[in-house]
Amino acid sequence: MQERIHTIPTDDGTLLRVWDVGEGPPILALHGIPEDHTSYDRLVPLLAGRARLLLPDLRGFGESRRAHLLPPLTPAILAQDAATVLRALDLPDPILLGHDLGGYAAIDALQRALIRPRALILLNTTYKKVHLTGSPQMALFCLPFIGRRLLRLLGPRLADLAFHRGLADPSRLDAARVDRCRRLCSDPATLESMADLYDGFRKSAFEKLAHPNRRPHPLTLPALLLWGERDRFLHPDLKHWLAHLLPGLQVVSLPTAGHFPHQETPELVAAAILSFLDHL
Repeated sequence: MQERIHTIPTDDGTLLRVWDVGEGPPILALHGIPEDHTSYDRLVPLLAGRARLLLPDLRGFGESRRAHLLPPLTPAILAQDAATVLRALDLPDPILLGHDLGGYAAIDALQRALIRPRALILLNTTYKKVHLTGSPQMALFCLPFIGRRLLRLLGPRLADLAFHRGLADPSRLDAARVDRCRRLCSDPATLESMADLYDGFRKSAFEKLAHPNRRPHPLTLPALLLWGERDRFLHPDLKHWLAHLLPGLQVVSLPTAGHFPHQETPELVAAAILSFLDHL
């Protein structure tokens, strides 16, 4: 199937690279940390016959290089970038799909009314809430100064941490994927982007506590959550928090998957997504 690549400029001079494959209803798929658009490689051939998949490298990752001398990267900027991509490609009524950081950015885009999608699909993510018993590494990375220093010290070992702990079954480990993510995490600019984002997570959590009027509000739209039950990064109670934000959320549990269900059990994930699309 033919793949198209778009380079989309933002107002501040950053260039966003977006891979475009398949035909059908458009799905903007946002990846997580520490990956790039290839996070969805195992899902693409299972969905591209029924949907048009738009796969950006998020700003600061892969080929979407941040312009110099810009302010710190935040999830809100990623949400704005998602809206920029959709405007540039003239897609006013998309389906949003997000894993990990990508899910956070997708929800943020809806909270800020930047995008009005037909539906939302989430994979093991959260939004402005963590359980420290399930996310100790996130708490460390969010610490002022210490988190940034820790990310720099770990460098490419972040990829090993992500996949060795993130996968439920180590035999599913894709050495080529780990190597690709090790190269991403060897880039000082990418590490700086990650550090900025973790700072943003910390600040948004404190903002929610200090300003109750800014707490996330419920969103009414068709929504599907696919959750790998053997996730060692995110606590399972976060499913209830997401259901609070998305009344009527359809939850599909994947008992044999960890934090990366779209890579560990792509057939099950694709089947659930296609069934969800059929009922829209």
